[in-house]
Amino acid sequence: MSPLTYWVGGMANAMLYGRQIECTERETNIFNPPSGQTCGEYMAPFLTQAPGVLQNPEATSDCSYCGLRVADQFLASVNIRWSDRWMDFGLMWVYIGFNVMATIWLYWYVLLLLLVYILIANHDTGSSVYAKHLASLLQD
Repeated sequence: MSPLTYWVGGMANAMLYGRQIECTERETNIFNPPSGQTCGEYMAPFLTQAPGVLQNPEATSDCSYCGLRVADQFLASVNIRWSDRWMDFGLMWVYIGFNVMATIWLYWYVLLLLLVYILIANHDTGSSVYAKHLASLLQD
């Protein structure tokens, strides 16, 4: 997985946890209950197991059902959970720390290779104090 996934997950958790969802008209499911029943009576068995909210339980036609109640329900559908927030935060720092250390190591490694190349190319270890010190390090 990309480290960006952990960053997005952590940010989404921090900003959306526990927020109530208000469905737009386009996101709302509209249907009619059987005659003689209100929307609430018709949907009561379904609502005990469903995650959403019935927006007009007293209506006898055009029942409005929103499939989500809180943002956590949507986040869970894309595998972002509140319980993972500190893991996401920690993994981002591990990624950043690894990249900083790898960059520093690579810098010094390339610098050392460059200095060795200069020493070998010049065949002159006596030209400077730095070259003598580097030559002594390489002999050990």
